Amino acid sequence: MATDIWVHAEYRKGKSKQYHHIAEFDCDRIYGIFALLAGVRLNIPPLFELKGLPGDISRITLEAYRDGKSDFHHMGWLSTSELEYCINVGKDILKKECEKDGEPYNEHCFDSYIEVLDYLKEYENIGEPARIVFWFDN
Repeated sequence: MATDIWVHAEYRKGKSKQYHHIAEFDCDRIYGIFALLAGVRLNIPPLFELKGLPGDISRITLEAYRDGKSDFHHMGWLSTSELEYCINVGKDILKKECEKDGEPYNEHCFDSYIEVLDYLKEYENIGEPARIVFWFDN
């Protein structure tokens, strides 16, 4: 059975305490990243403690979660810098695995996650904190 990830980007405007929805992203099924994000699918410990859904989640993200399947699991969120770290570690792991197996490394397999990161950085660059909120389903 396959596992999929649901990824929503959010930002906080100015001094507001409420996060606002940016977009939902269709991120590729890369089990190495799933493991680094939340300890899902592979025997790799997550890089950060799984935090669950944030208390200040945007209305749109919360509605997407509530309207979804009942078998959602491993909910969490990461800041922009935490996501970037996960992507970089994931790239390093994949490169080493490819070298060990004598396979070519495909740097483009992370493109969907890099797209999300680029969106978050746009908000961070204008002083608005951004993050992803994610969960998995089987």
